[in-house]
Amino acid sequence: MDVDAAIEWLDSQVLAETGNRLTELQRILSIQVWQGRTYAEIADRYGCTEGHAKDIGSDLWKLLSDVLGERITKRIFG
Repeated sequence: MDVDAAIEWLDSQVLAETGNRLTELQRILSIQVWQGRTYAEIADRYGCTEGHAKDIGSDLWKLLSDVLGERITKRIFG
């Protein structure tokens, strides 16, 4: 499965479970982590702080864990 298909699948799972789609920031972070980038690299690339990227990531991994029913972390995802 390529990254675009994976993100679309995740988005459909989140939508079915929560009624909401992944935000643009969550999509960007997912793609960048999938491609092996660090939070610092993501922050540099998108003009935010590393702390903000980590906060978005933390919320995303919790959301995906809740939706998928198993523990999801940056390490597992990337």
